[in-house]
Amino acid sequence: MDTPDQEHYIARRRNLRISPQKLRLAADLIRGKNLQRASDLLEFTPTKSANLMRQILNNALANAEQRQADLDSLAVTKVTVDKGMVLKRRKPSGRGRMRGVFHRYSHVALYLSERKKG
Repeated sequence: MDTPDQEHYIARRRNLRISPQKLRLAADLIRGKNLQRASDLLEFTPTKSANLMRQILNNALANAEQRQADLDSLAVTKVTVDKGMVLKRRKPSGRGRMRGVFHRYSHVALYLSERKKG
């Protein structure tokens, strides 16, 4: 996918209290987009997952600024959303039974790298 000399700027968040299925919807929105377009898409998407993904994108941008990257040529090259821990709870149901309630967590890694001109 990438050449070995291409530099990545990475931001990772672990144990986000949202299911990976919901968070992957926001990840699919920004994958492959340039930095400005990705930021605009996430800002005007009214979901919790878009808000969390925007925070992660801002962290990756801060990492790139700290290492003096050219911000105009940066793009989101890779976003991975992995399954985290699952809290298992029980809830009373009808006819004296119990049903399972699963609180799912996610791990996210977002990679920025410079797009080649031309």
